[in-house]
This record gives sequence, C-alpha cells and structure tokens, in this order.
Amino acid sequence: MPDVTGTKPNYCVGCEAPSTKAQPRLRCSFYATGFTLPGKSCARPCYSQYHMGCLQMGAPFRTRLKNSGGLSFPKLSELPHFVCKVCTVRETVGREIQATAKDTALIMLERARLIDIAHYWAASTHTQYQQRLRHVRKFEANFGVKVLCPPPLPRPPTSPDVPAMWL
Repeated sequence: MPDVTGTKPNYCVGCEAPSTKAQPRLRCSFYATGFTLPGKSCARPCYSQYHMGCLQMGAPFRTRLKNSGGLSFPKLSELPHFVCKVCTVRETVGREIQATAKDTALIMLERARLIDIAHYWAASTHTQYQQRLRHVRKFEANFGVKVLCPPPLPRPPTSPDVPAMWL
C-alpha cells in the first residue's frame, strides 16, 4: 500500500491550486525537511501548505456557532510553528500514513482538532496578536535585526491529548 503525504510541492492541500509567494499561506514546519519518527525511521517531507481560506471542514462536521464559525482556520498572517494534520498523525501513530480508511479517518479527525485548537483563543485575541507581530516584523525590516526567531522543531509535538481529542 503506498504511503500518502501532503501534496505536490508548491500546491495547496485544500484546493490543489498552485501557491505563490504573494498569497498568504500556512506552510507546515516539516514541508521540506521531514523528521525522525519514533523508532528512528525517517518521515518524508510532507509538502503540506494551505491558502489561508482553504483549511476548513465540511460534512459530517457541524458547528453550533453562527456563520459556520469554528469550521475554518482563523485568518492569521503569521504562525511560526504550523504543523499540518499529516505530520501530527504520522508522529502520533509512529509511521508513515497509508491510503487506508482508518488513516484517512485519523487525518480528518486531526483536521478537526487542529481547527478547534486554533479557535481556543477569541477572534479578537488573534487580531491583536497579528497586529503586534506586524509591528515586530516592520521593526525587524527597518533596522535589520531579528527579534523573534522561533527555533526549528525537531519533530511534531504530540502527547496523549492528541488521540484523546480524536476520540
């Protein structure tokens, strides 16, 4: 059974259209590097990235919030450590994903968890946070210094909370 990882490089996983540098997008921290799975096997690069409006959920997922709130990822201009659903599932199950119904279901559940976690903060908090980040990035560009340098992640973070939230 072939393993299934992300999409073609430079294409959006959500709409499968090409991505350009001009479009805001979420790119997985393991887009081009991959990581070491438990047991020392290597996970391939995922090539997962999304246009900002393409990370969303549809049926069978529903929401009690107005205007389909909570079914799409918040509009963020910057997210330093975005980990895609495929990389989180691979780290949690400790292997590459296969083209099976069970692995597809885990990926769907992880997408729901990812969007739900992103909505933990209020929309107004996201807005204020993004405004502050823009100020920092403008300062960095104006003065040629780096203020916020997130360290690279060696592997996707995981804990027993991830499968508990899938449940």
